[in-house]
Amino acid sequence: MAVRIFFAFTVCVGLLLGLASPHPPEQASGERSPARLPLQVKSLRTAIQDRVDKGKLASVFIAVVKDGKAAWQETFGWEDKEAKIKARPQTVYALGSLSKSITATGVLRLVQEGRLKLDQPVIPLIAPLRVRFFRGKPEDLTVRRVLNMTGGIPHGWACYPPGRIPASAAFFDRTALVVFPPGGTSHYSNNSYAIAGQIVESCSGSSFSAFMDSRVFRPLGMTRTWVGWRKAPGVAGMYDATGKRLKPYDFSPAAAAGMWSSGHDLIRYAMFHLGQVPSGEKAESGDPLLSRSLLNQMHFERPRDVPAAVMALGWGSAELEGRLRWLISNGSVHGGTSALFLLPDHRLAVVCLTNTTSNGAADELATEALDAWYPGFKAKLEKGIKAFQGQHHSGWKRDERVNGQWTGHIDGNGGSVAITLDFSADDKVFARVRGGKGSAVEGLRWEAGFLTGSFKPMAPMDGYSEGVPDKVELCLLPEKEEMHGYASFVIPGEHGSFSFPAYIRLRRSGQADGG
Repeated sequence: MAVRIFFAFTVCVGLLLGLASPHPPEQASGERSPARLPLQVKSLRTAIQDRVDKGKLASVFIAVVKDGKAAWQETFGWEDKEAKIKARPQTVYALGSLSKSITATGVLRLVQEGRLKLDQPVIPLIAPLRVRFFRGKPEDLTVRRVLNMTGGIPHGWACYPPGRIPASAAFFDRTALVVFPPGGTSHYSNNSYAIAGQIVESCSGSSFSAFMDSRVFRPLGMTRTWVGWRKAPGVAGMYDATGKRLKPYDFSPAAAAGMWSSGHDLIRYAMFHLGQVPSGEKAESGDPLLSRSLLNQMHFERPRDVPAAVMALGWGSAELEGRLRWLISNGSVHGGTSALFLLPDHRLAVVCLTNTTSNGAADELATEALDAWYPGFKAKLEKGIKAFQGQHHSGWKRDERVNGQWTGHIDGNGGSVAITLDFSADDKVFARVRGGKGSAVEGLRWEAGFLTGSFKPMAPMDGYSEGVPDKVELCLLPEKEEMHGYASFVIPGEHGSFSFPAYIRLRRSGQADGG
């Protein structure tokens, strides 16, 4: 779900505490001397080094950009623990979903060049690739709705060994679904950005990677940024939460979460979005990479008529207390986290990267750093999150909208699969697949009108060459005597997990009979 994934990073925004480290981190050239840093940042430096020393994080890059300069940038820990190679500002990290704002920048570049319009229907652009519509009209799926995640496209992901991502047509056939009418709902979706990546390829005549390199990375001087994992000097090793080194993998869809970049390059990217790129750095035509009007649309034009919509065009966008405008582009993948926070009205940005699986470490550290340069930011953020969750989120409790028994089908890779959901009198919910044994649905909650939860399938699920699904995640929208939405089949893998969505439709059929 969009709101859960988008705001989960800020749940852990408590103060960081730690003992001073006996091994002071190395400074990057050009940063402010530690003696001149705000007191809160000195505590933050100590806390970061403590995490590295205790093995909780392999390395951290963090920087604050203020008024066109890197006011503070510093690296901690190891690019490669086994080889004892220290992290540097040029170390390249997995970006995860921070890739989305960069992809959106590429799409807007095509708009700037007159090759694309934001309100243009998507389907003719990406033909002959197919998007399956279970709800809504194809003409209502526009470029804008793909970028702001109101296209009704379900979430999902896949982690393959390097170089083994399936061809676009094969991946599209499994993941490009529209399960809610475009323009009516908002929820987080990697697969929406798979379509964005294909729009880039279709409109540019280049591969996604080649276009991003020539029209975004190089014009911005991002020489250590690329699409997909590379075996190259200076690429950070990836580690799990226990410190074990992970096997490298390619994330699909790459346009959603498959980019890699250095802290140095992300400083340049942040400056561009703050309007602070040096005047000599322009696109090949001599024009700015994006006009101020397009940047404003990217940053601030959220769909106002869609409940709980938090995405502008590739950027999470919010107005906190005191009309403080805050932008976020962040990511979390197996083996790394990333965060880029902007306060555009104050010409202020924070970049944070890690190479360890964690529960939002980069977001937490970026929040602390931004609070040091803009005192009161964290309190405003916490207040905003509490208000948002109070308005749009609630825990599970019996609801007349869903009482009783519901039967229907999941249209997945293995064809149509029968499913029953029983909402029992004691607030428990059970799922039965193919008439098999009931499995308790865990983690039930309401999020912006959607009912979400997950269960372990007790019957075999066919049609997945990547392995056997061990969890099914539900996202359902109740409407009178019907519920519809998607079920995502989660499959563990050697290089990371997979999550493939399928359309689900249920109708109320009677009273529940328990587990």
